[in-house]
Amino acid sequence: MEKYTGAFLSILSIILLTYLTSKAQVNLEGKWTGQLRQHIMGSFTDSPYQLQINQLGDSLYGIAHIEASEFLSVYAEMAFTGRIKGNKVYITENKFLEGTDLNDAVGWCIKELTLTHIKSEKGYRLKGNWEGYANNNGKPCKPGILYLDKLSA
Repeated sequence: MEKYTGAFLSILSIILLTYLTSKAQVNLEGKWTGQLRQHIMGSFTDSPYQLQINQLGDSLYGIAHIEASEFLSVYAEMAFTGRIKGNKVYITENKFLEGTDLNDAVGWCIKELTLTHIKSEKGYRLKGNWEGYANNNGKPCKPGILYLDKLSA
């Protein structure tokens, strides 16, 4: 009988560990859309921002898309990598891919995002802070906040 109890407890432990591991995995794959806010010259500017996220375990990669505003056809796309740690999501844009040339005076911000994954009334939300540097001269950008929504995850 003791032999079966030990085997039963081992199997139960494996099942429980598998269940907890699968529940800990957050699925962020897909398109996330929202707004990126930045404080520029005394006022806040909101820019449409999207992440197309691909996921392998806790590792993320994909394309970030930003528009200067919803009223202008000025945009940029950057490649990014990232990781998930609990309900925190860390994303680093690492390469400017394409977009509107803003000339040498103004560059696009290459960003690092620190986000929290939460359930929202719309589905799921990534919300947090960002900071970065200009792709044309390496100078720091004014940091800001952002949120992104996904209807299902």
